Amino acid sequence: MERVANIGGKALRRRLLIGIAGAVVALAVVWAQSVLDLPKAVRLIAFAPLLAAAYGLLQVRERTCVRLAARGQRDMGRGVEEIEDAVERYRVRRQAAVVHASALISAAAVTAVLYVI
Repeated sequence: MERVANIGGKALRRRLLIGIAGAVVALAVVWAQSVLDLPKAVRLIAFAPLLAAAYGLLQVRERTCVRLAARGQRDMGRGVEEIEDAVERYRVRRQAAVVHASALISAAAVTAVLYVI
């Protein structure tokens, strides 16, 4: 099934920047733990920025904002507007559920790998 976008333009760029920033912060946490010889458990802190990174990057890939999807809205660069079509609204919400699950699983998996190595 083809994706139904509910974000575009500036909204996509903002989420891309959030994704990149989250990844950079997560790497900084792991680097600091390693360089400062802190307990390995400190790497678990990386989960939060990894989750932000996953949400940002997955929302860009899916062109789906989970917050707007929950409200039945879209922002394609002309401001926030309601999604009138029930089928489109359902598809966007379904895509948002995939983004939620994928972000949580991805962040948890990467955090686990960072903890183990």
